[in-house]
Amino acid sequence: MARQQYTYSNSGSNPFRAILGLIVVVAIFYVLFKIVGFAIQLLWYLVPVLFIATLIVDHKVVVNYGKWIGQQFKTDATRGIVVSVLSIFFCFLVVPYLFAKAMFKRKVRKMKTEVEERQKGKYADYEEVAEEEVKLDLKDEGEIITLDVPRPQPKQQQRPKQKNSYDELFDDI
Repeated sequence: MARQQYTYSNSGSNPFRAILGLIVVVAIFYVLFKIVGFAIQLLWYLVPVLFIATLIVDHKVVVNYGKWIGQQFKTDATRGIVVSVLSIFFCFLVVPYLFAKAMFKRKVRKMKTEVEERQKGKYADYEEVAEEEVKLDLKDEGEIITLDVPRPQPKQQQRPKQKNSYDELFDDI
């Protein structure tokens, strides 16, 4: 049996394959940049809507983010300036992050209330009941049974205690 050896050399290959590969790579990167550019442009248009929605869902997320930036100013002024400038320039990323955080906190609160309802039970909704006239059948006076209530007997006379000066303090009141 004869063994065949294969050699891998580019001597017999077409030079246009390298150019075609380069063109495909450039086209893929061009499409990726266009998709990312479209996503960023869409986020820029959604920033006001998402910011208002974040304030409606949970305004404390935005307040806490503002407090965090304030802490950065207190810790290091340059860091605070850098964080606030980057937050403004990249608000198309910050606002969706805050919206996602608010939605996550809302979901956690809902799950927490569901667990508490399972453990403690759910309150019944208020329901107004229609009033019905109730007619009472009263018995004749002859059929009424009277109850003899024993009267309390008067206490026996106790001999008066001797008064002292302390007792006399409260006699004027």
